[in-house]
Amino acid sequence: MSSYINRKREDRRMARPNRIDGHSDYDLLSAWVDGDKRAGAELLGRHLACLQKFFASQAQHAMEDLIQMTMLACVEGASRVRERASFKAYLLGVARNQLHSYYRARRSEQGHTEYDTRMHQAKGASLHGIVSQRSEQRILLTALQSLPPSMRMLLELMYWHDLSPTELADVLDISVGAVHTRLHRAKRRLRISMKDVMSGVHMSTEPGAQPA
Repeated sequence: MSSYINRKREDRRMARPNRIDGHSDYDLLSAWVDGDKRAGAELLGRHLACLQKFFASQAQHAMEDLIQMTMLACVEGASRVRERASFKAYLLGVARNQLHSYYRARRSEQGHTEYDTRMHQAKGASLHGIVSQRSEQRILLTALQSLPPSMRMLLELMYWHDLSPTELADVLDISVGAVHTRLHRAKRRLRISMKDVMSGVHMSTEPGAQPA
């Protein structure tokens, strides 16, 4: 697991630019608030893939609406934003808040059963689109799906969005120390889950094994 994840994170780190044409993301946000639609379009273009990946792994069925809601919330809250080292962390924090608001509304309207079912279905379908189907990655996918939603989101933000502990603290609105504690617990839970998955794969491939 670790070798695959480390390779993917290094590929993204090498390819990720921080600024385009001399304008930071915060410059573009400020210009968009002042009415520059081209700045808004460029800002969205920079981060569209990131938002698509985030919502695809959380609520794929409502991804387009949630992206629009997130960008609108960024504009509406721009006056309260302090410029941080990572606009991406700020953006994903807003996206997380929009996701929680969305699911709280659906849970209120439709009840816990459908809410929990849709959340589980979204996780399963979306992660299949992020992780390819080689054996090692299938095991990781299955193990991730078994984790509680909060742990799953934390690990996805770290591994698939390449966020540092400081950036994770911004996204989750918690201290860096709390991030390290949660990461330790989530990684330990993931390792246990992967061992369980691999044990099941081994048992199912043994001669004479019967289907469950």
